[in-house]
Amino acid sequence: MKVPPVLVFVIHNFFEGIRTRWVLIYTAVFFMLSVNIPMLVLISARYLPPDYLEAYLTALMALSFPFLPLLSLPLSSTSIVDEKESGLLEFILSNPIPRLSYIAGKLLGHFFSTSLVILAGFLIAALLAYNIRLEQATTVLPVVGAALLLNAIMLSLGTLISILSKRKVTALMIAIFTWFLMTVLSDIGSLSILVSVAGSAPFVLFFVAVNPIEACRLLGIYGIKNVGLTELGSVGLILRHLVGGGAWIFLLSVQVIWLAVLISLCLLIFIRAEIS
Repeated sequence: MKVPPVLVFVIHNFFEGIRTRWVLIYTAVFFMLSVNIPMLVLISARYLPPDYLEAYLTALMALSFPFLPLLSLPLSSTSIVDEKESGLLEFILSNPIPRLSYIAGKLLGHFFSTSLVILAGFLIAALLAYNIRLEQATTVLPVVGAALLLNAIMLSLGTLISILSKRKVTALMIAIFTWFLMTVLSDIGSLSILVSVAGSAPFVLFFVAVNPIEACRLLGIYGIKNVGLTELGSVGLILRHLVGGGAWIFLLSVQVIWLAVLISLCLLIFIRAEIS
């Protein structure tokens, strides 16, 4: 039975990502963030209220979401350009292997390996530390879903950077700068208040649309039950005022567009690019 080339690349890149020290370190970091070490004493003493997990999720997203791209961007932004510099990419593509299978295997393999980090950080930590029942898992699922969506977007963006770059160092610098720019844009609470006071609140929609980090964070918050005004923040409140109950649809649509455009660019540019 002949194994499809795309499956071979998916498996190879999956194990390659798992073996990366960067990924292993982030597995431990996200696990610690999710467990919230200072609360372990209260957990062991059974002093936590029943709704603590739900209340802590918003703080967890504010803390961890800005750092999620640091998991996927360095891994994906150096993957293709590294093989290009070493000559391995030219050797692989000299064989009768479709380029579509190669790039699809890269994206899927890295997505599966980095998704394990997110699942370990959020779900396993929640199960172990808070002893949540299976019926309570729906509280965590919106956060995990938003994190996986952000991870997919950042992986696609990093892969695009790797395709367009000629040097590994350059690709990594661009990826880190992109993360820094988006992280700065995600902290626009005071800015959103200013534009709201100035009568230009719809301008906030633009900032949310061009910043996947902030959009995914808000998407995860909207998925949590009994979210108050404090958890939404100024950006979320303005978004709710402008879009109403369809805020989560707007946020999800923006992220799907981001993902579709980035993946399409990766496929089109890589298939037509000259490898030398």
